Amino acid sequence: MLHVLAMIGIVALIVIAVIALLVLLFFFFPFKYKVRAIANYGKEIDEEEESLKKLNVKAVIYWLFHFLRIEINLDKTDFKYKVRLLGIVILSTEKSEKKKKKKREKERKEYRKKKAKRQAEEAKMAKTEASENKEDSDNETKKQSTVDKLKDAHKKEAAESKENEEEEKPGFFARIKRFFAGIKKIITFLRDEENKKTFRLVKEQLIKALKEIRPRKFKGYVSYGLEDPAATGKLLGVIAVAFGVIGKSISVVPDFENKKFDGDFFVKGRFRVAVLLGIFLKLYKDKNIKKLLKSVF
Repeated sequence: MLHVLAMIGIVALIVIAVIALLVLLFFFFPFKYKVRAIANYGKEIDEEEESLKKLNVKAVIYWLFHFLRIEINLDKTDFKYKVRLLGIVILSTEKSEKKKKKKREKERKEYRKKKAKRQAEEAKMAKTEASENKEDSDNETKKQSTVDKLKDAHKKEAAESKENEEEEKPGFFARIKRFFAGIKKIITFLRDEENKKTFRLVKEQLIKALKEIRPRKFKGYVSYGLEDPAATGKLLGVIAVAFGVIGKSISVVPDFENKKFDGDFFVKGRFRVAVLLGIFLKLYKDKNIKKLLKSVF
């Protein structure tokens, strides 16, 4: 008996040690990422207006030699993701769509059952009403049929539920107004002398976060053109200055005759959760930031 208990204790200690090791690795072992983006803006032969002709973004984030892997694929019309653990898919848009489909099918079945039940009630009420009308035909014009009452009640209930849903969901312009109101509060916050120190803290921590997540490898190709050749030349000068920051890993080809944009970018980098979590905690502990977040949200 003691031998069995000792074995159980050893197994429990091993499990706890493995979990603790994974937690430590999660915070301190870096996540790595790769992103490839291709974009093409211009005018198709059969189109009058210019538009985004092509957009494709593929991103992969992986941790601990692909122990955890997140795949993201975005294009003009679709967004897909897939999360793998030890190579096994645990989350994906396909699974989400299947769940939504099952939910919709379940709702349809419930709706059909309710509809059948309602129709049976209406038929029963109509039959009862018909027998009552035989006995007293004079009251037929004075009373609304039970079937019509039921239909009116169902219509009223549906209309009320629709109105409640519309009231719960704020309109597009209401959301835009709320967004700009939040921006205004942030600007007011930053202008306050008492919050200058907080602003410096935010600036320092954001720079630290950008340094942590910045791409270690960056390369790409851009071919662009504006309506005005002079503006194209000016932008080329700005890009040349930017080369001092990002390096000469991007090939830029200006087009002084056509309005266009073709881009192909690839970035590769890494970040540690412990560093980002430390930045978040430093910002969260600041009283002025807490006050701002409460006022905005």
